[in-house]
Amino acid sequence: MVACIAIDWGTTNLRAFALGSDGQTLDMVAEPRGILAMQAAQYPEVLKTIRIRLGDANESVPVLIAGMAGSNRGWIEAPYVECPADAGEIAGQVRAVPGVPSTWIVPGLRTAKSTRADVMRGEEVQILGSGLRDGILCLPGTHTKWAQVESGRISGFATVMAGELFDLLRKHGILSATLAASGAPDPQGFAAGLKVSRENRVLAGLFSLRAVCILDGRSAEWASGYLSGLLIGEDVREGLAAAGPETVHVIGAADLSARYAQALESYGASAVILDGGEAFTRGIMVVARSLQEQGHVSWTI
Repeated sequence: MVACIAIDWGTTNLRAFALGSDGQTLDMVAEPRGILAMQAAQYPEVLKTIRIRLGDANESVPVLIAGMAGSNRGWIEAPYVECPADAGEIAGQVRAVPGVPSTWIVPGLRTAKSTRADVMRGEEVQILGSGLRDGILCLPGTHTKWAQVESGRISGFATVMAGELFDLLRKHGILSATLAASGAPDPQGFAAGLKVSRENRVLAGLFSLRAVCILDGRSAEWASGYLSGLLIGEDVREGLAAAGPETVHVIGAADLSARYAQALESYGASAVILDGGEAFTRGIMVVARSLQEQGHVSWTI
């Protein structure tokens, strides 16, 4: 029986999970219907369709939505919660969607440190779902998040645009003709780029990539691997410089998480990889139960 529907509603895609009372995923729907493809009036109808597909045609099951649907460009803006914050503080600021049955939007987090200001939406749920009480988490993606958890509270985080930079360099500029347009990065190229990042010469290493491909005849797949290793290596170097070498919990897609784990280990840290979808659904259940404990909702999970 479906006890809760959890939706990760991002910029380009959405994933909706039907969860049992034990938090197990009973069914899942994925759609290329991120906020960039949505008009304000479309959200209720899209949600209704999702509920029907997940066995909630009567719209009686509670729905918790996280991610960009709660941004100022999304459905209903759920203002950021200031760090440090725990599950209870995040749950206390959920936003009910007016006119839509049993639907709430989970707020994101912010830090306000002058030039180091930062924001996140959606990753906070995965962090809660990690179960980590103290330590460092890395959530790789287009905009990688590095988060610190202390005594069960998300105390701070930083965003690195390594993924977006990789995509921009692959599509634009002088390196684009050198790189593969798609496909997984070559492991040997990745290791070579990672080595250059450890020499702390990332900017020079970018142009060296073009020279190596011209002089040594490297393949486009090797070049993409090199660029990935160079940027991920620099991302990890900066992340560990702030936190110190230790165990880092990595939450994300399997292939990208594995590359981050390789980079972390090359810098002397150890990595624990957690599945991004599982962390999200566990985190939604944490928020849902916090809502119950605070008496904000009448349903029971």
